[in-house]
Amino acid sequence: MPMSYDVSFVIGATQTTAVRLQGQMLATTTAGKPSAYITAVWAGCGGSGMTTAGGGYIVGSNWQTVGTTTTTVTPNKKNQYSAASAVGSVTNVNGNGAIGTGTQTARIYVNYAQTGGPGFWMAANPDMACMVQNNGGTTAGYLDFSGQTASVTENLEGNWEWVEQ
Repeated sequence: MPMSYDVSFVIGATQTTAVRLQGQMLATTTAGKPSAYITAVWAGCGGSGMTTAGGGYIVGSNWQTVGTTTTTVTPNKKNQYSAASAVGSVTNVNGNGAIGTGTQTARIYVNYAQTGGPGFWMAANPDMACMVQNNGGTTAGYLDFSGQTASVTENLEGNWEWVEQ
């Protein structure tokens, strides 16, 4: 039976810039653990930023050179009896690591309107999930999410769900 996990991300302050990608979450799997299959991604604007017109997007990517993490967050278990997740995740990558560099391969893309509610991506079935292989630290065992907003006063919020099997 697959094990399910999630992690949420809320920027406590506004974006630092509106003109470039800002890292939100970096996921890397651990060698010798199950692969992770990202099944759903939500992104939206919250907090005081909701009073300013705008919007944004979040993109899940592989890069030619893998990003680095310095501070990890333990993902939430959907079932309390599941083993610990094979995914190490980091929030606010700009402060706790760095997104990848080089050639970018966008795998998940979510737009959202600030006043129109969150954007959402979901795999139509388990075979359509975005796979993060269990070789941790290589391009296939790594995925980062970066976002950009139309205004620096917007707060980006996100939630990611995945299964491991």
